[in-house]
Amino acid sequence: MLNPQGKAAPAAGGAREARHTTALPKKYPRNAETADHGAFYANAFAIKYRNFGPDSADPRHFTDPELIDLIGRITIVHDPALPDRGHSAISRIVTTDGRALDTISVAREFDRDEDEGRRADRIADSIEKALRGELRLPEVVAEKRAAPKGRIKAFAIEPSVTLNNQWSHRYTMVEITGLDRTGLLYDMTATISKLNLNIASAHVATFGERVVDVFYVTDLMGAQITSPTRQAAIKRALIALFKAAEGNGKQTKGAASEARAK
Repeated sequence: MLNPQGKAAPAAGGAREARHTTALPKKYPRNAETADHGAFYANAFAIKYRNFGPDSADPRHFTDPELIDLIGRITIVHDPALPDRGHSAISRIVTTDGRALDTISVAREFDRDEDEGRRADRIADSIEKALRGELRLPEVVAEKRAAPKGRIKAFAIEPSVTLNNQWSHRYTMVEITGLDRTGLLYDMTATISKLNLNIASAHVATFGERVVDVFYVTDLMGAQITSPTRQAAIKRALIALFKAAEGNGKQTKGAASEARAK
């Protein structure tokens, strides 16, 4: 039975998907076609029944008071970056008791399923330990950064940060692009927290050495970030993460050259 306090939070999709699945006639379906293609109904049904299959088109569900209530509390957020990452939509479910359900897709590293299974178990174990407070992320990130690097990146990617209040009526979209490195995502989220911003949804993608990360945020009062001064401060703080890494890299290379000269 669904907790009556549960609340569905943003489902994100590309522009075409958003227009197709969020049209008002499909919000409260009246037939199988609108039920199958309605993002609001599909998410509400999946929350209540933990699946979305042929039974979802049963007309008896269309007047279910619990589903109707859920539909009214779901927000659809357009994420223009999703199609480039091979997704048409991603759902994130949040409840008012502070629990969140997030899906993280990790690229395969090993050819053998047995090896990949053990790797998946290690990742899951680390996440559980971090959530229980048994794993201190700052120490883990520092250790990873201190590990010897296999090679020095031979190219640079100019970092950019854009803020947009047009893609959502409720959240400010922060898109960050730059050169990937160990601990970058941790630094981003830590910085966003220090800026007194709440992250409602995060979409993270890596293309080779380039990251394109999108965060939907609000201020501590739940409002969009509209002040030009505050927007500029957010951009400066996030761009500084990349500039600091570039400076550290140059210092490391300079120290290595000096050591070799001696």
